[in-house]
Amino acid sequence: MNEDERQALSSIQFSWAVTPDDIWSPADHHVDGLHPRAVETITHALGAARRRPGTSPMGLVLRGERGVGKTHMLGWLRRQVQDDGSFFLLKLLDRESFWAGAVHGVLRGLLGPDGGQLGTMLGRLADLTGHDAESRMRLSGPLPVRKQDVDGLLERLHAVDPRVATECQDTLRALVLYRKTGKDWEVGNAYLVLEHGIDEADRVKWGFQTTDRSRQLLLGDLSRIFALTGPVVMAVDQVDSVITEAADGPGEQALVDRLADGLMRLREEATRTIVVVACIPRSWELIEHKAVNSAADRFRVVDLRTAMPSASVAAAIVERHLGGLYGEIGFEPRYPSWPVLPSAFEGKEVAHSTPRQLLQRVDEHVRRCVALDEVVELADFADREVEVSGAPPSVPAESEELDALFARLCAEADIVSPLDPKHEDRLMSALLGAALRCFVLEQDVNGGLLGIDPPPGVNPALHARLRLTVDEAREDEVHWSFRAISHTHHSAVLARLKSAHLEAELRRGDGRKHLVVLRNTPFSSGRATAQALAVLEEEGGVTRTIESHDLRVFTALDGMLRQSPPGFLPWLLERRPATTSHLLAGVLADLDVVVGEAATAVPEEAVPTEAVPAEVMPDDPAPEWPGVSGTLGAGPVLEEPQAAPEPGESSIRLGTGVNNGKPFTLELAQLRKHTVVFAGSGSGKTVLLRRLVEEVALHGVSSILIDTNNDLSRLGDRWPAPPNGWEPGDAERADRYLRETDVVVWTPRREAGRALALDPLPGFDREPEDPDEFRMAIDAAVAGLLPRTGLTGRKVNAGRAVLTQALTRFVRGSGGDLGDFLAYLENIPSGVSTVRDAVRLAGDIADGLNTAMINDPVFGGAGERLDPGVLLTPPPGKRARVSVVSCIGLPNEEQRQTFVNQLQLALFSWVKRNPARDRPLGGLLVLDEAQTFVSSRTTTASTQSTLTLASQARKYGLGMVYATQAPKALHNVVTGNAATQFFGLLNAGVQIQAAVDLARAKGGRIEDVSRLPAGQFYGATEGTGMSKVRVPMCLSHHPPTALTEEEVIARARRG
Repeated sequence: MNEDERQALSSIQFSWAVTPDDIWSPADHHVDGLHPRAVETITHALGAARRRPGTSPMGLVLRGERGVGKTHMLGWLRRQVQDDGSFFLLKLLDRESFWAGAVHGVLRGLLGPDGGQLGTMLGRLADLTGHDAESRMRLSGPLPVRKQDVDGLLERLHAVDPRVATECQDTLRALVLYRKTGKDWEVGNAYLVLEHGIDEADRVKWGFQTTDRSRQLLLGDLSRIFALTGPVVMAVDQVDSVITEAADGPGEQALVDRLADGLMRLREEATRTIVVVACIPRSWELIEHKAVNSAADRFRVVDLRTAMPSASVAAAIVERHLGGLYGEIGFEPRYPSWPVLPSAFEGKEVAHSTPRQLLQRVDEHVRRCVALDEVVELADFADREVEVSGAPPSVPAESEELDALFARLCAEADIVSPLDPKHEDRLMSALLGAALRCFVLEQDVNGGLLGIDPPPGVNPALHARLRLTVDEAREDEVHWSFRAISHTHHSAVLARLKSAHLEAELRRGDGRKHLVVLRNTPFSSGRATAQALAVLEEEGGVTRTIESHDLRVFTALDGMLRQSPPGFLPWLLERRPATTSHLLAGVLADLDVVVGEAATAVPEEAVPTEAVPAEVMPDDPAPEWPGVSGTLGAGPVLEEPQAAPEPGESSIRLGTGVNNGKPFTLELAQLRKHTVVFAGSGSGKTVLLRRLVEEVALHGVSSILIDTNNDLSRLGDRWPAPPNGWEPGDAERADRYLRETDVVVWTPRREAGRALALDPLPGFDREPEDPDEFRMAIDAAVAGLLPRTGLTGRKVNAGRAVLTQALTRFVRGSGGDLGDFLAYLENIPSGVSTVRDAVRLAGDIADGLNTAMINDPVFGGAGERLDPGVLLTPPPGKRARVSVVSCIGLPNEEQRQTFVNQLQLALFSWVKRNPARDRPLGGLLVLDEAQTFVSSRTTTASTQSTLTLASQARKYGLGMVYATQAPKALHNVVTGNAATQFFGLLNAGVQIQAAVDLARAKGGRIEDVSRLPAGQFYGATEGTGMSKVRVPMCLSHHPPTALTEEEVIARARRG
């Protein structure tokens, strides 16, 4: 593969997953002969609408399975009608109000380059009513418009169609203003978008008869006005997703009735308008047979065939798509369908493929070529190739140059203009679009599960959207939509909130659609704004700030995407700057395909600190805790202060019941059976974790904590003054905790602090008492080694077998560290493994592991190695040790997973030799952001060792504490092995539903988990029901901001 071919194939991003926004794309990939009957029917209907302007044509239904080209046909239809008419895509965004969603769909199709459809229509209307060139430009072009200009248009229109001029005059005034910019556009937008319409002053200024108009009447006005200048097509492409959300549920019949009624009324009331519905067969069957009215009688069904008509059509589909993508970068392939041989389209597989399936197959093949760095021409679509994308990405040779380019672009980034209302739509669309595009690439997911919307047009409702396909057959998707709002005027903010709300398709109780509103200044405190924000939150929306760090990262990614430098994709897969950005790591934490969250976007040397401030944001900044003065907030009065525990006591108190005022206590022995905390940002999760560690320390129990966000390293700091949220007696407890507990901060790979290195191959018992447990330990060790061997394809399973047999023989023989094991593999004795070619495979494994040890000091265990028991053993004079392992020296997730895997293997070996015996609890291991280390969908270096501890550690007295803001992303074995569970504030709909289901399985109800204040949790443990608990503030200092790296290192030195 030469460099030109590599660049061409690496740059390909197929558009086979056509989103509704692709309908507006100017690119024409239409292939004649794919759906000839549909083309004929549509052409006939357009001709009738052109010839008979006063009629309401029969509606059309484009019915076909997913992937046959329904949305593609709508794009073709748009191009056919816009020469002399108008096209609008009406999303069914609001189940309760068909008309609000329909009006929104028209509005988002009005503007575009050179005025868009609205400018074209107003120009035609000005010509129809005999306006001169200047007045035409005032009405439809860039010249400022005056009230007398609009009055003149209505007066002249009265001679053409007096009913439209009279009944639709306010809507026409709003449309003229909507074509403009600045304040004029704001007035038009408010009238067309907001239920309460415009201000009285604006009504008088522009001559409106009323300040507002109902959505149904407004849609009728829009149809009648646009019909004056040509045929109109109103298309509906969201029937399937709306019906899917209510499928087989109690609301399905009512929903179908509303949709059918809306479609029937739209078809009947719209003038010179063809209503086109694109849906899968099941959706139309529901409307046809379950609806109470006869909507189906007003529509003619056109079935889009699934089978490919011919080999030539199949070839043309691929050639058109590839040709368009190659043309964008100036690449000339050896033949139009390269790298797919023309003969491949003659195969039987092609005849039974939809266009989407065909392009998906080509996409898979292109990915394989890129991964192998070899052009393999596809000869037969029936050939299924070995998946190679799961192999760890190699760092490109150009990584240093790309790091430097990234650092320079970050340093040069303009972080002011994107937050300026004048530039917000253009710049934030570009930056968020680039971030999401890179996010998708970084996930390296095949099959089109993830996709993003094309760049939006003028005055967009949203700035970017990410889509996750859940069920392709039912067209079921999960969306994450993003909209920045920097405007200060309350009406402008409200209009943008409303448009974003509708476009994001938010619905109460849905859980599939999410909206993130970005704003760095407070919202207005007015009633209307407060109500809009409350509704937004209730229906799955959240508000967030966007940090300057992320603006720099997104700007740099936008620039690198535009430049497409050599090696960019492998660099992206290795560095993962979008995935680890503060915004996306938090908002998309619940996305199942994400392999974890958060850290730093690039190695620290890649971004100069003076250019990109290291704004380390704690995952859970200290919230405003309820004040305490003899009472706990608004809760019941405590009867007496809670004294610090005396030696021998076996329970801890973690809070007070919100409803009954009773203490919420846990027996130390229950913590052996593990604890899980499901809570998001602002919930008080970090405070709960710290208080749990502090309470067990008061009982002489040591803990190890993995600190990924620099907000746990203050566990040894004293409060400068008693904080709000302490219970009576907590001052004495805090003093005792700090006096009796040794808090040590460890900094793996940072010699300036307190370095920590672990043996990557911990000791095994040569003659284990429990053979099953020995095999589990071997499996966990192999799971941590296998990803570093470099094996791919079929060699992975064979390599696992060789590793398992070799490691078993090694530890039962001479034993030793990882270096000794590599030497053993290089000279593996005969008969150790029964796998064919075991000797060669063992040599390959040894080479791969040796390379990994050189490239990754964490994996190699470089440095002075420490017995893991030291982490849990307090020095003389202290009752407990709290070891906080900071990740400042582990900049990416792979290194963190590797280190945690080593730690867990070492701990398992140590606790088996040093069990708790008669003590209720021997120690705690706390994993914050636990889904990073034991994901429900992805196997990492730390997965197997985490699962091993989850099932085995309790026997030896080691308790595990897992915390995550993404319940759905956490491995179900972990959840199932946790006897104690806490549920705090969650923000994402998918995760809220997952938490509700988990709580229900324990017999609890937590329906208000999305509204819990900071410091309140639902808690339950073995033998108790779910109760709402108020957790007191932690005993050690917890301010709102996290520590800097320098402060972490200072504490590590001090300890």
